[in-house]
Amino acid sequence: MKPLSHSERKSLIPHLHRTAAAIEQILEAGLTTASDATHQSFAVTFQEAARLKLLRLGSTLRNTQEEIARFVKDDPRFSQPRLMFFLNRSWLLCKGIEQSLDDGDDARLEQLFGTPAAKKIDTLRVVCLGVIKKIAAGTFCSFEFRLRSLDDGEYWTWSTVFPLRPGLEIPPEGFLHIPQKQKFSANLFLERQPIEITSAMAGETPLGHRKLQLTNESTVSAVEGSIDWTRYLHWKPAGARQRITQHEISPFEVDVELQEEVMFDDYMLRSAELRESDNQHVFPLNYLGTEFDVVVADSVEGESAKAALEAQVEKDDPPPLYGVLHYAKARLVVQPLTLFDDGQPNYITISEKAVDRKALLSVLNFR
Repeated sequence: MKPLSHSERKSLIPHLHRTAAAIEQILEAGLTTASDATHQSFAVTFQEAARLKLLRLGSTLRNTQEEIARFVKDDPRFSQPRLMFFLNRSWLLCKGIEQSLDDGDDARLEQLFGTPAAKKIDTLRVVCLGVIKKIAAGTFCSFEFRLRSLDDGEYWTWSTVFPLRPGLEIPPEGFLHIPQKQKFSANLFLERQPIEITSAMAGETPLGHRKLQLTNESTVSAVEGSIDWTRYLHWKPAGARQRITQHEISPFEVDVELQEEVMFDDYMLRSAELRESDNQHVFPLNYLGTEFDVVVADSVEGESAKAALEAQVEKDDPPPLYGVLHYAKARLVVQPLTLFDDGQPNYITISEKAVDRKALLSVLNFR
């Protein structure tokens, strides 16, 4: 990201100060004292963070707001540990960023923002291996495309977010048909074709994740060419073990930030159990004698993946499963993304429900 201007720095500081003070008030007097002014403080700072593209701060504040709202509404999904984690993270970020702005410490600011410095790339050819779908009902839906370079095999991601109106009755996948600023639709990545991207920006996080950022000049298009999907159907656990050993824990990380893209090609999947505390269905998976928890959300977000996995339970020779592994509460947790049926990717997080074109047009008008 580009450095903040003097006016942007000056405008951000009071928002950070008020939000940190609101958090301290909650911790001192209890969550029941959260007032409209508290919510307003979080909301305004979140909007400012979004305007300045401070993604780590913005997502942390959003998660904090979400958990407070669940408490106020007596929502059964409310999680006290999750609230405390994001309250703590929000306070650390607000105070740390405010102090770094006061000190003029740009190196520490970049570390706290968690947004990698971007470099220009002329051309990148990729294929899509899977999609992470997130749904916050009545608020937003997001899609993170897991890409692989056709030229050097490097890992890339590209994300897009859409606002959701309360009561909207089209599946989130309908938004993938809406044209982006660069005159392509995100569902292009699901066509199982090579994709060429030009005039984009790229950044790399401290954990080595390459993130693709499109500009107004970027182009995204499908190109001719065959794809040898078999080159991606493998995974070496030794590399993951080494990264865990070398990893230094940070208070700003969430569980899913230290992660691996994994491919299971010879495994046994057992029936799922509902883990109510996490609102997840958990499929035990055995791979090379090691147990993994393959999880899908107990909501519309996880419906299509759950159905696809249930069809593989107790199969002697299931198709290769691609997903994202992270580490939580001493468990190996896998978010499943794709089954490679007959050598072709089946993006199991993406629902195949038909999109109501009339409702989709109303969304276009809304936007």
